[in-house]
Amino acid sequence: MRRTVYEPEHERFREVVREFIAREVAPHALAWDRAGIVDREVYRAAGKHGVIGFNVPAAFGGGGVSDFRFSAVLTEELARAGPGTPAFTSRSARSSTTGSCSPSWTPSWTSGRCTWTAAWRPSFRAS
Repeated sequence: MRRTVYEPEHERFREVVREFIAREVAPHALAWDRAGIVDREVYRAAGKHGVIGFNVPAAFGGGGVSDFRFSAVLTEELARAGPGTPAFTSRSARSSTTGSCSPSWTPSWTSGRCTWTAAWRPSFRAS
């Protein structure tokens, strides 16, 4: 069944992502899963191929794409590849590109030179 939610440009991006995963991720995914860590070089390769940072404004070193469907394509293809795949996409990356620190960290993230993570602390209420 053909889905109608995606346009031809999304399907072209899907092919780029599939090729990238086949070449840069799939050969290593099982080892990464067993080790519990992904090789940092794959983030650099992802930045080089436009697989990460596409949803960050161009002014901050990204691709400037605001269409959420590109993030969905990336998420679908990483899920299709199975365990041990890196966490490349985050919709919050686009919303995190405001403020004075953005010019300093986003180019490093969109190129894959650095990775970022978010952590949440559960609310604590003393009774």
